[in-house]
Amino acid sequence: PSLHETRGDSVLERAVHTWEAASQAELRVRIPSTDSMRMLLNQGAHITATLETVLSVADVAGQARDDPAPLSEARKALASADKAWLQGLTSLVKPSNEFITASRELFLALEETRTRAHQLTQPEREHAAENLGLAMAIVGRRLAAARAFLQPLADGKALFAPARRLEGSPERLVGRLKGRYVPIDYFDIKDMDAALRTADAATLSAMTPSINRAQARVASLW
Repeated sequence: PSLHETRGDSVLERAVHTWEAASQAELRVRIPSTDSMRMLLNQGAHITATLETVLSVADVAGQARDDPAPLSEARKALASADKAWLQGLTSLVKPSNEFITASRELFLALEETRTRAHQLTQPEREHAAENLGLAMAIVGRRLAAARAFLQPLADGKALFAPARRLEGSPERLVGRLKGRYVPIDYFDIKDMDAALRTADAATLSAMTPSINRAQARVASLW
């Protein structure tokens, strides 16, 4: 289907709302998937980059473009948090099929929006910006929810990583030699958690100058 349909509900809009519900359900469990948590970082960076592209297109009414710096900083912070992720970290829980499907649909919708940004009419761009702004707000909420799990799960010995990725202890040295996964301590992910906190804050900061104005312009059109 095309990005924007005659009834006005776009593929992007439906993908964002489906992903919103799926990502919420993904974190409403006793032990969430760490793979799902990391996917949120990748999705956040993709959403931010797509919004940057949409907002960079010249406004047909001659309005000034938004300052791209906060969005750029948010995208970089999300990418840094992904880089800081402890490789091999697992809660031994797989992402749900619903979340995987919703994430795939969101990815495709974001790619189509990004590649067609210069072909969209002004109302279509404003509508896309509104939905991307919503998606960024969701990312901020989900990152905060994901971070709330990290220390309790680590303290409860419910998170694991390859022993070779962790600083040594006698148990870990044996596990390293045998290629085992071992329980982690919060100390092992405190830098990762700090990077997640920075990414969350940067995402929320980017919303004020860019997303709120985009949403205000949408409201003025309808």
